[in-house]
Amino acid sequence: MEEIEASNLEKTILSSPLVNIIFYAKNDERCSQILDFIPELVAQDEFKKFKFFKIDAVSGTFAVRSVPTMIMFRNGNEIDRVVGADTSAITQKLRKILESDRSIEQRLKSLINQQPIMVFIKGTPEQPRCGFTRTLLLILKQMNVQFGHFDILSDEEVRQSLKAYSKWPTYPQLYVKGALIGGVDIIQDLHENGELENVLKS
Repeated sequence: MEEIEASNLEKTILSSPLVNIIFYAKNDERCSQILDFIPELVAQDEFKKFKFFKIDAVSGTFAVRSVPTMIMFRNGNEIDRVVGADTSAITQKLRKILESDRSIEQRLKSLINQQPIMVFIKGTPEQPRCGFTRTLLLILKQMNVQFGHFDILSDEEVRQSLKAYSKWPTYPQLYVKGALIGGVDIIQDLHENGELENVLKS
């Protein structure tokens, strides 16, 4: 398991959708128990989506008051933690996160396929809340395109999860029949090259 420094903690937390950080102390028997347990856990297929890292608890971040403490992050946000060498609690909480992720994934698939053309934007077509959204909507309006929309500012879970799901870090995002076409730069290029109409009809 990779050990990280406090200076890399924030970057590591954002490095993958599901990250677990184990705060430990050297020569602590309970910490050794957890650190020995994690490789066994990762060997199981159901837990391969998770990334695990360890950090010396001396760093004093995230209000860690005892070791071992494992903090679980989704898309950079803390969602749960286990204090102590409780391997069954770790397994149970990770399974709960996976169940939640499956539920979120189903919701995203449903939203993406809500209309043949879907845009995920900041604001609404009537009140766009960023320049990139405004540019995308103007292009679609010029082409007289019918589309569905979702305001990602109205739902933080969708906003963060869709970026990970689509592997596209910014908004707006445009989908055709459930497939990501891209953001505003790609849409602009397709429009200027006269290819956008065919893409939207595909």
